[in-house]
Formats: sequence, structure tokens, C-alpha cells
Amino acid sequence: MANTTTIKDGAGVDRLISSRDISATVRSPVFDQDNAASPTYRAGGSAFAQVATPTVSFVVKGSATKTVRIKKISIAGAATAAGTMPVVVAKCSDAGTLGSAALTAATAVPLDSSDAAATGVVSTVGTANYGTAPAVIGTIAAGRVCLTALATGVGVQPLVFDFTQHAVVLRGILEHLTIAFNGAGIPSGGVLDWSIEFVEDMS
Repeated sequence: MANTTTIKDGAGVDRLISSRDISATVRSPVFDQDNAASPTYRAGGSAFAQVATPTVSFVVKGSATKTVRIKKISIAGAATAAGTMPVVVAKCSDAGTLGSAALTAATAVPLDSSDAAATGVVSTVGTANYGTAPAVIGTIAAGRVCLTALATGVGVQPLVFDFTQHAVVLRGILEHLTIAFNGAGIPSGGVLDWSIEFVEDMS
């Protein structure tokens, strides 16, 4: 026979609950990965050709109406001969000045088609480097992306920045996240495959 105990519910009212009920609750799943609490989006592309000696190549702009939480960034690449490039992820406090640079917005695809369109904007930087890059609050992460040699067919692991434990949060349209390459030379024929995952909420 199941034992019973008294607990208080959310309103502070005493409720009787049996050990059988408690056991069933403990056995039930606490987290359903396919039932995201907030709309989730991914933007990405393949064979992206950066400008010569690139500084900022990708930028995520915050939203006027939602809080944008960046969860994961993945970058891989290929070149005529294998090589590497430094990558720096930073949080910034303004939009910078484009100068001759051009931003191309990538399509942020909702992983659930019932979700509204994204309000945060993910863009690639082309034509030229920023006139003045967005003002850096601080570097969040850094690493090196390995570009595999195109002719060999040898794969390499993508460089992944995983913020699942605590997302990078952008509040308002002035906050940006940038992915920069520190003006490094691009290995001959170098192109990038990339993706950025983020969620949006009203917090």
C-alpha cells in the first residue's frame, strides 16, 4: 500500500500525495528535447567567400521586440591546400560603421514551422571590411578553424562554440555578436561552411 505525505501546492494549500504518485513523477521525463520552450532558429550557408584579410565576417543583430539568445556557432571550411584561420567571437555594443562593407542577411529558418519569423538578424559581411567594426564589449570565445584541402576529400571537425549551458544574450538593436578573423590571410581558395543557432523570447 502506498504511503502518503502532505506537501504545499503553488498556492500554499496542503495536498496529500502518495508515494506511488511521487515514483511516477520521478520516472517521467524531466526534459523533452523536441519541445523547446522558445522558438528556435538556424541560419547558415556553404562555400562563403570572405573578403581579403577579413576582420568581421558574420554578425548577429539584436531585436527591437525580442530577446535573442545565441546557442551555438559552427564553422568549417576548405581551401586549395589545408590551412587554418583564427576566429574570435565578441559581444558588441553598437552596429559600427559599414563604410564600403555590405551586409547580406541570411535566412533564419524556424525549426518549428509554426513559430513566427525571427526578429534577430544574422548577416554575412562582403565587398569590404567594416569601416569601423562594432564596438567590442569583450571577447566571448576564440579558436582556430581548420580548412581541409579540397582535392583530398579529407574531412575535418568544424570549430564549434557551444553556448547551450548559458546563451549569449542580445537585448535590443544596439547589441551585436560578431565573428571575426583578425585580418588574417585566407588560405588560397578558402571558403567557409557555417551555421548559427539562436532562440528568441520575451524576457
